[in-house]
This record gives sequence, C-alpha cells and structure tokens, in this order.
Amino acid sequence: MNLPPNHYNHVFPKFGNPIFAWNVIPFFTVLLFFGQTTSSLARSLPAISRDSIFSENLPPCNPPVAAFSYSVSNLSVAFTNQGTSTASPMWSFGDGTTSTSHHPTHSFPGSGIFNVCLVMTDTCGADTICYSISIACPLPSAAFSNSTSATSRTVTFFNSSSQSTAWLWDFGDGDSSMVHSPAHSYLAD
Repeated sequence: MNLPPNHYNHVFPKFGNPIFAWNVIPFFTVLLFFGQTTSSLARSLPAISRDSIFSENLPPCNPPVAAFSYSVSNLSVAFTNQGTSTASPMWSFGDGTTSTSHHPTHSFPGSGIFNVCLVMTDTCGADTICYSISIACPLPSAAFSNSTSATSRTVTFFNSSSQSTAWLWDFGDGDSSMVHSPAHSYLAD
C-alpha cells in the first residue's frame, strides 16, 4: 500500500487490545478501522462506516533532556540535576555504584578520573549526558608550633597540620609518638 509521507499502516492481531509505540511521537490523529479490508486503505474507506472510525488527537510528547552540574569537595561530589523533565533519573558514578536520587551526593573511593553519567527516562524517551570528573585526594600538609617549659626539658607540640588523619612524631632522640599534639620530655645532654 502506498501511503502519503508521515502516514503509517499497522496491522494488529485479530483479537485483544493492540499496543503500538512510536520512536518519536508527533502530534497526529489515530484512526482505528474495524472490519475486514481486502483492498488498499484508500479503496476500503467508502466501505467502512463512520461508526467504525475512532479518532484521538495525541498531545505532543517532548523527550527528556539530561543535564547536570556538580561541586567537588575532596572525595565527595554534590550533583545537581538540571534536566528539563520530571523524568526518572539514573546516575552511574563510574566507580560501580548508581543512584536514582534527583540530586545525589556521592563519595568516591579515592583519587582518579570517573565517567559520571545521568540518564533521564520518561514515556517520551530517554537522554544521557556524561562528564569525566577528576577527583583528587588532598595531600596532607604538616605544620606545628611548640612551647618549651622554663623549668623542665618538656616540649609541648601543637599540631596545625591540614588534611591529616594520622600523625607520627619523631623527636630526634629515638623516641616517637602518634598523638595529635604530644608533649615530650628530653633527657639531659
């Protein structure tokens, strides 16, 4: 059957409620013809009564658009979904974990470059956007000050290091400590 452009002919099973999904859903009219036709659609129209035609105008369907921004703070990243649809989000963080939250915060396992993707899906379609996000563990920076007692050989050390979670002090006399801000007594010369 030769149909004009943008016209489609679908033959459905004899019984049941047929469902058909278009890849792109434009604004159009759906016609449902009942009865048998043995000729082309154009030749069968006069033989079909007006009562056997069902017409429904479908609204336009806009597929979702995936978009997001992010803010990195050490190993943690806050993601903001900026998609144009209320579609369901599916995040893939590039480290084997996922989320369906609209605005997730994710902690990465360590430094690296992670391919983070957002897929937005609804009844009109799906859209995907991916960014390569560089995550770098901040390096610790050692810093301290000290105070010496006037009456003893004890020195108190004040740790002002940043990005550190463990400490190892070497006092230069064979003694050491793992305390955050230790005090050490030196023996006489």
